[in-house]
Amino acid sequence: AAAAAAAAASASESHVLKPLVLRLAAAYLVQAKKKAPFVPAAVAGSEGAPSSAAAALDPVANFHLRNGAALRGLNWGADLSAKGLEASYGVMVNYEYELTRIAERAEAYATKGKVLVTSEPVLEALGHSTSNVQ
Repeated sequence: AAAAAAAAASASESHVLKPLVLRLAAAYLVQAKKKAPFVPAAVAGSEGAPSSAAAALDPVANFHLRNGAALRGLNWGADLSAKGLEASYGVMVNYEYELTRIAERAEAYATKGKVLVTSEPVLEALGHSTSNVQ
C-alpha cells in the first residue's frame, strides 16, 4: 500500500513538474547564450565588433547547433540516473541533422545565433505557434 501511495504521489508530482521542466529546458537550449566574443578594433576595424553570434550556453547544444543540427525534441524521464536527474531532471535532447541543410543551419547559428526547432511540442513549450515548424 505504501508503494502504491508513493507511486501515486510521484505521478502527481510528475504531472505538475513535466510541463514546467520541459518549458525551462526548451528556453535554456534555445535562448540561453554566452556573451558573443569581442574582436579588438585592431582586428575588426575602428569600432571593434563581435566576431559571431552568441553561442548556446549549453556546450552540447552549442556543439550540435554549430555543426548544423536543429533541435528536434525533448524527452521527459529519459535519464533517471542520479547524474541525469541532477544535471537535467532526467530530460534528454534529440538533435536532427538534415544533410541538405547542414551548411545553411550552421551558418545561421554562427552568424545570427538562430536555433532551428523542428518539433511542435518544443515550440509549444516555448509558447510559439506550431506553424513555425520547419
